[in-house]
Amino acid sequence: MKILLAVSGGLDSMTMSYLALRAVKGDFYNPYFERFQEAELGIAHCNFHLRPGECDEDAALVESWAAQHGLAFHRADFETEKYAQEHGVSLEMAARELRYCFFAECCCQYGYRFVCVAHNADDNAETLLLNLLRGCGLKGIQAMREESALPYADEEVGVLQGQTNVLLLRPLLSSTRSDLEKVAHEQQIPYHEDRTNAEPFCKRNILRNKVFPILKEINPSFVGNFQRDIENFRRAGSALDAYLSPLLTSLAHQDAAGAISYRLADFPAEAKEELLYRILSQFGFQQQTFKSILQLKNMGETRCYMSKTHRLQVKDKQLFFRPIGEVVLPVTCEVNYIAYQDDMSLKTPRGTSMLDADALPSDACLRAWENGDWICPLGMGGKRKKISDLFVDLHYTQEDKKRALVLAEPDSHHVYALVGERIDEAVKVLPGRTRTLMVLKITEC
Repeated sequence: MKILLAVSGGLDSMTMSYLALRAVKGDFYNPYFERFQEAELGIAHCNFHLRPGECDEDAALVESWAAQHGLAFHRADFETEKYAQEHGVSLEMAARELRYCFFAECCCQYGYRFVCVAHNADDNAETLLLNLLRGCGLKGIQAMREESALPYADEEVGVLQGQTNVLLLRPLLSSTRSDLEKVAHEQQIPYHEDRTNAEPFCKRNILRNKVFPILKEINPSFVGNFQRDIENFRRAGSALDAYLSPLLTSLAHQDAAGAISYRLADFPAEAKEELLYRILSQFGFQQQTFKSILQLKNMGETRCYMSKTHRLQVKDKQLFFRPIGEVVLPVTCEVNYIAYQDDMSLKTPRGTSMLDADALPSDACLRAWENGDWICPLGMGGKRKKISDLFVDLHYTQEDKKRALVLAEPDSHHVYALVGERIDEAVKVLPGRTRTLMVLKITEC
């Protein structure tokens, strides 16, 4: 069995590689290193070229360590800043995408079955807090696991040596950073300090350098306590999954056209909200939709919602999910739903449309505009206007037309919104009628 060690040259990963070597030889036992006994190890190193000179020194250290212990060495050099700019992501996310794709490529080319990273208990505590800060469900408070699927492996690896996936291992997840510092000092393990770890350029560093010292003043054992809490959350999550998974399967009904429906009356009262949340998440619906449905005073009302992949109709106390098909949109559009209040401002910036979600047909979907499309623009007394004529009024260029996005029913030219520009009279917001707003926002041109 072959295991690939992801080694940056820092304290955590160098200590991990030392312990992995001992586990292979059989003179170190830890349940998280059990897979390493008699395994064949290799080392992967990524040079992101974000710290001139220092990155090259890190690469030299790791390559020397691999040669000293007779391990295969795989190195990748990345133009990380250029990648981040081209893909519109942060440097942190760019580095993540680049390294995991590289690890997957190594597995595919050299037959590694596992990739081992050096996340520790402090990292897991940071992950838990980050998840809580941005809002998370039961999965979020379980933070990182000792084993998980390797990100991007499906695209890069596919079926590897008869296996359908490659696992990511985190054998240090129960060890604190101070534990690793002690091992490195006692065993004189060489490593380099990354000076950017002390710079407040990302949320994780802010937590590590500013928040953690305060938490340690309150409780020096908070990292260990967080780890035990994460394990408790995980056990509770596993028990809930075991109960709800077969129940979700039994509640679903599928018709000949492929629509999947659920009868709300079939939901056990004690699990109704959790079942609803899981079903909506399964079809790509966000927290806003979940809250909107919970706020319905009469579940017999008809409401319509749309995610990137499905349309949802709430009707006669049932949920009907229909796939919208593989539609290639000319731009990226964010779809949100918010509860409407009569005193709410309806002013929208360019690129955003706001309309009555309840007045919209249940099968309406986003698509590129087509010849023959028409709309009854709000404020024109219900008069039809061709979208092509509207383009002339709006001084659209040919490039603008290529990016034009409309909301319409399948196989119909009646447009309910030229997104970011005009909405149809039929879906205007009316106090006393409108309960839910659909907000369409173009996020990429």
